[in-house]
Amino acid sequence: MRTVALTVSGLAALLLLAGCGDEQALTPRPGRHLPVKAATAPGVLNADELLLPSAHERPGRSDELLIKSQPRPDDRFDLPPR
Repeated sequence: MRTVALTVSGLAALLLLAGCGDEQALTPRPGRHLPVKAATAPGVLNADELLLPSAHERPGRSDELLIKSQPRPDDRFDLPPR
């Protein structure tokens, strides 16, 4: 009985996993529309453009390299734990 339950749960997991690879174009639900154009936007954005992160959501990386090692100055607030 236990092996049957494990087999059924394994098949259910495989079916759920098989549905994860389905890719379709994004479209609004029937009866719904995409958001209206913002006042400062150059045009109406489609679903793919709405999913792209802006510069504020994904800032650029700072690649400041450490050129040479320098000793850290004393920090009077760096106290040992009590």
